[in-house]
Order: sequence, then structure tokens, then C-alpha cells
Amino acid sequence: LKSAFLANLSHEIRTPMNAIMGFTDLLREPNLNGEDRENYINVVHKSGRHLLSIINDIIEISRIEAGYTELHSDPVNLNSFFDDLYQTLNITIPKEKSIKLLVDIPQDELRIFTDEIKLRQILINLISNALKYTEKGRVAFGYRKKDPGELFFWVEDTGIGIDRKYHELIFNRFRQVDEELKFARGGFGLGLAISKAFVEMMGGKIELFSEPGKGSRFSFSIPLIESNEELPEIVTPLVHKRVTLNDHSLLLIVEDDELNFQYFEEVFQGERYPYIHATNGLEAVKICENNPQIKLVLMDIKMPVMNGFDALKIIRNQRPDLPVIAQTAYALVDDKDRIIQAGFDDYITKPIQKDLLIDIIGKYMI
Repeated sequence: LKSAFLANLSHEIRTPMNAIMGFTDLLREPNLNGEDRENYINVVHKSGRHLLSIINDIIEISRIEAGYTELHSDPVNLNSFFDDLYQTLNITIPKEKSIKLLVDIPQDELRIFTDEIKLRQILINLISNALKYTEKGRVAFGYRKKDPGELFFWVEDTGIGIDRKYHELIFNRFRQVDEELKFARGGFGLGLAISKAFVEMMGGKIELFSEPGKGSRFSFSIPLIESNEELPEIVTPLVHKRVTLNDHSLLLIVEDDELNFQYFEEVFQGERYPYIHATNGLEAVKICENNPQIKLVLMDIKMPVMNGFDALKIIRNQRPDLPVIAQTAYALVDDKDRIIQAGFDDYITKPIQKDLLIDIIGKYMI
């Protein structure tokens, strides 16, 4: 079974890697016209995002297998939750597809207690697959209360459909690659296995009704725990530490990887943030201690000599008002909670998007 999992994993990773490396080579062509260059860049970027999604799924499956995944109970306004899902996913539909994304929910708002992040991931996985394998028609999703004390969710599409003999296989993370390729161009990845595991953790069962050429309907029920808690419509913004820049102000970038630091150099070229570089936490501590002109720190977490957590503790004792932002490859929800609880003012996860990085820095430096 593990051999099948590794074979499937190899295929999942090599597919976007082939696109990244192949189109990167094509970008080296000296006579490439502007339109082709833009198309190739888009393919590389899309494949990179796909690869990142695969890596996140691998980590999630590993945590599930090891028993490290826990359920949380959050108050959720389901109607607002579904509206947000629609807004998030509707913009992902390729323009060349003639698909309508539809939401079917009751008019009366329903407030419940559930693990919002896991419920969101389940539905995003199911809806994303439906959009992927539907060329025209519709993809619809919704929920209903069921008696006694159950909440019923579904996602249905007018896509290619799935033969009955594969209905159990697609939820199995140890499926054989050649079996999967018989019915799914591009594969289903690990998303359905993760969704099944999360539904079962939440006390439910996921089901599939589908026939080739007639679309698919995924559904699941979970226990209904209603909440009478009024959820605020407006979230009060956090009060951030603000520092005023002058001609001598510096930003400290703490990053041990040379290529990652090179990326920061390119991002800040032409920006109004002069910077200096530290390659580990100990260097960062000494620089902050001896350079009062440091106004903000971008701190990597996993580094040699001294990690970002230990460096932060010392810097907090020296300069408690200095904003320190974690920039890290640790991207799971538990990791983010741990980073904020450790005392970081904010965090940004790798791979880092330029616009998001500049926005976060702008919250703290004026």
C-alpha cells in the first residue's frame, strides 16, 4: 500500500514539475514573443501553486495518519460561510468553461458550532474537483438541516461522472496511479482522502452518487450543534505597533537560504525600505542590540545556530516595541497559532507573494 502511495505521490509531484521545468526552458528562447512569454509565465505560476497545494495535502495526510490532527469548535454563521465560499471559488472558474456556480442554502440563517477550517477544506476540495471535471453546465453546493440533529451538505455537478467501480478507490490515498488514470485526467490528488478523513473525524460519513456522463453528487452529514451566539458582522481591526521611518531607518531580513534572500533583494529593489541581512537568529539578536535604527524584523523560523523562536525571546527583552514578523515555510493552522502565541506580531508563509509582503510591512512602518 505504501508503495502505491509513493508511486501516486511521485506522479502528482512530477506532473507540475514537468510543466515548471519545461516552460522555464522555453522561456530561455531568445526569439520568444511577448504573448508566448506571458503565457509561459502563467503556466509556471499555475504549476507552482498546484505543487504547493500537493505539498500541503501531503503534510495534512501525514498529520492525519500520525493522529496529530485535532477538532476545534468554532461558532459559525453557515449562510455567511457559504457566501464566502462562493466568492472565493467563483473567481477560479476558467473563462473558457461555460459553468455556473450555484449556492443552495435556506433563507433563515443558521449558527452552529463546528470546526470551521476543516469544514471549509472539505467543501473546497469537493467543489474544486467538481469545477475541474465539469466543462459546461453547473456546479451546485448547499446545506440543509436534517432530523434528528443532523446537518446535510452536498456538492453536485454536470461533469464527466465516475464509474461505480471507482467510487471507493478515489477516497483511498493508497490507490494505484494506473487505476486512477483510467477514469480521471489529471487525477484527484489527496484532497478526497483528506475530506473523507475530516468528515469521519467530525462524526459523519461521505457518500458519492455518480455515473459516467451524468455528473456526480458528493454528500455528507455531520452532527448539528446549534449556536445561539450572535456573531459580529464587523471585526474590529487589530491595533498594530507602528514605527515612523526616517532617513536612517533599516529593515532587518533574517534568512539563512541564499536564494530566498535574493528574492527579498529583488522585491525591495526600488522600495523605500533599506535593509540589512542576518543569516541566523544569533546574528539577528546582535544586530538588533547594536543598531537602534532597525525598525522592523522579518524573521525566518528554522535556521542554524539559533532559530527564530529563541531569537525572538531575546529581542523582546531588548526591544519590546520592535515589530517582528515571522516569514516561514511552516504554513499549517497549528503552526500559525504557535507563531502568534510565541509573540510574533504577524506572519507570512512561503512562498511569499510580493504584494502581500509589502502590505504586511506597510501595516507596521509609516
